[in-house]
Amino acid sequence: MTGLRLVVDATRLVPGTMGTQVVVLESAVALARHGAVSELRAVVGESAPASALERLRAAGAELVPVRSRGGAGPSLRSADLVYRPCQVATLQDVRLLEDLAPRVVIAYLDTIAYNNPTYFASSHTWTAYRAATGLSFASSDGIAFLSRETERMARASGLVAPPGSRVVYPGVAGPAMGVDEVRPAALGRVPDGFLLYLGVAYRHKNRVGVLRTFEALWAEGWRGHLVLAGAEPPQGGSRDEEVRYLRGRPEWDGHVVRLGPVGEGEREWLYRHCGVVLYPSLAEGFGLVPFEAALRGVPCLSTRAGALDEVLPADLPTLPPGDPAGAAAAVLEVCERQEVARSIVELLAVQAGLYTWERAACSLVGYFEDVIGSGYAPFPGRGEKGPATVSAGQQARWRPAVRLPGGRTKA
Repeated sequence: MTGLRLVVDATRLVPGTMGTQVVVLESAVALARHGAVSELRAVVGESAPASALERLRAAGAELVPVRSRGGAGPSLRSADLVYRPCQVATLQDVRLLEDLAPRVVIAYLDTIAYNNPTYFASSHTWTAYRAATGLSFASSDGIAFLSRETERMARASGLVAPPGSRVVYPGVAGPAMGVDEVRPAALGRVPDGFLLYLGVAYRHKNRVGVLRTFEALWAEGWRGHLVLAGAEPPQGGSRDEEVRYLRGRPEWDGHVVRLGPVGEGEREWLYRHCGVVLYPSLAEGFGLVPFEAALRGVPCLSTRAGALDEVLPADLPTLPPGDPAGAAAAVLEVCERQEVARSIVELLAVQAGLYTWERAACSLVGYFEDVIGSGYAPFPGRGEKGPATVSAGQQARWRPAVRLPGGRTKA
């Protein structure tokens, strides 16, 4: 009767356009616009970009600064469920979720950081991350996996999801309305038609593989340009290896440009003016870039690693793994044969129709309703009578699903 009252943990909205931030923002916006959602409050951090906050407001979301939370106040505890559109990073993330609503659902994007200690500053921080992830699985009411591959990898990694957890594919979107294209100032004199890699320089993104492909193209006499755009993480990145690779090839000076992080307007300009997008990732929970490129009319050559094989069209031309010469041949075919480029764009654009944010929001709302109607929330270590000592947030989550007139309850 009242409609679904949601809280979305949007504290991962930070400056920069990366896959996680895209999923968090678009999930919150799509849920706020869903007809079954009567109220959506987005918990945001101090560093949330102004453009993201404006989109949330325009969708009808109420913004709640995390710094003013002050515990589980009634304004948030009145919600039916809190949704975090990405995995947790710390124990504080888990505590925040428990304080925000009596039911908790977490999206799980991938196991990449969970299984890679080199992506952390120390073994202690990696262990703490794994502990927080394990606790989030054990204490949440549901997990929404980004793909079947992500669910499989989570189970193979020993993570135990609550019963009834399910796969909810994200949406993919074309160009954002009202975003002006901006040519990156550091691009120099690079002409249109360049090869583009767009994404954070994590090792699993395989930017060094792009350089090996470029070397094979160079050996074939191709003298085009390559642009590598994306932030360089403090741990787990390929920056040093890329720098060493480029130092040994001074003849590439001016032909390979490393831009670093780019804004939304610069991102749109790069998509619009490149010739081919390369996406040689070695591990993915979904893979937004191939669809983003196609929806802007640009062909993308991708691997089929991780969930990419699950979500990409079966007959789509892709990059052969570990074969720079084969990858170079695929790039040349796309550059030289317009019918091949058009075919790739059309295949990906049609497939993108299966992954919309409206469909993702409908799947999430249905899942939330199932979670809310499932009775008592699970909690690790709870026996038949429950643990001897629990927090106020945990006690609230054991409330019966229905309260009847006169104070009687029905589980």
